[in-house]
Amino acid sequence: AQRLGGVAVKSVDEIPAGSTPVFIQYEPSLYRGVSDLLNEISTIEGFPVVDVHTEIPSDIVPVLVSALKGSAIVGVKRGPREGRTWFLPHISYAPVRNYEPPPDEIRLGTFGFAVPNKNYEKLIELAFQLHVPLTILAAVANATPGIEVLSRAYVDYLRMMSHSSPDIEVIDDFLTHEQIVSKLRQCSHLICAMDDLDRTSGSMRMMALAGRPIIGLPCAGSEEVGAVTVESLSEITLEFLGRDLPLPSFPDGLDQYLALLHSLEIYV
Repeated sequence: AQRLGGVAVKSVDEIPAGSTPVFIQYEPSLYRGVSDLLNEISTIEGFPVVDVHTEIPSDIVPVLVSALKGSAIVGVKRGPREGRTWFLPHISYAPVRNYEPPPDEIRLGTFGFAVPNKNYEKLIELAFQLHVPLTILAAVANATPGIEVLSRAYVDYLRMMSHSSPDIEVIDDFLTHEQIVSKLRQCSHLICAMDDLDRTSGSMRMMALAGRPIIGLPCAGSEEVGAVTVESLSEITLEFLGRDLPLPSFPDGLDQYLALLHSLEIYV
């Protein structure tokens, strides 16, 4: 909101009069269903634009497009590809270029919610094999009760795997943006072990802000941030980590959102 010259509000009741467009972030944890979203849209004057962070049933898409009064749907990670749909990345800060130097010793790191598809256990195994320390920033995903139970169990499993090793750090607290970047900068290399990532990754974009090389498996997320790709984590050796690896690079998303606003012919 700040980078687009707007304001962030907690509910439709706080929207300043005459505001347009109004971006709505749609996630399952924030709404009981699509009907709640449609009700909210109906109360908004001007142009509502929906940032979709989940799958919406295909039969609902035409209803949603109609409710948006000719505006737009933005698919941030995934979502409907019908009607007036834009697929845009999150707006973020540009990758860091002027930053403190990396640590002298190799230290691996990663970031993202504590859910099994992150494959953090594979990074623990890699750290043990290479005899290097590892920092896992894996906040418990507590948006819904079911996912929270799974997430907490996964954190317990990771801690059991690490055998209370002082070289394996598992942090499950919610940290601020600045704290996350600061902790990641204490690492020499950042790794994403997800092998089914077919869309843009907020976690990888956050890791890219630290200004450290990112290593990932071939996927849409790795391609977007300019990660160094490997076919298997077994390719990551001490010799590999000792190479001069390129830093990540990706667009910050601002230009794409500005293009959307211009297309709506409401941007001044």
